[in-house]
Amino acid sequence: MLVDETIEASYHSLTKARRDMIKCLRSGSSTASEIEEETGSDRSYIHDCLKSFRERGLVTVSEGSGKGGADEWEWVGPGLIADLPEILVELNF
Repeated sequence: MLVDETIEASYHSLTKARRDMIKCLRSGSSTASEIEEETGSDRSYIHDCLKSFRERGLVTVSEGSGKGGADEWEWVGPGLIADLPEILVELNF
């Protein structure tokens, strides 16, 4: 018996803002504030991206280890941005 199942998916294109964040993260551990200063992106957008990257295993976080107790994020994904797909897909089961 075949059963249809609905699967929701979120698509995130690899925009210039996301590429800039990845470049910043690849240069060493960074806090959200440092990423904001470096890229000029909105803080809430940065947090959404970092959460998405973390769920995909592309970043690690050291909670409270940054300046003023901020979380520090580090890129652990592919060494080259070219190795990332242009569209990141998130399946929601």
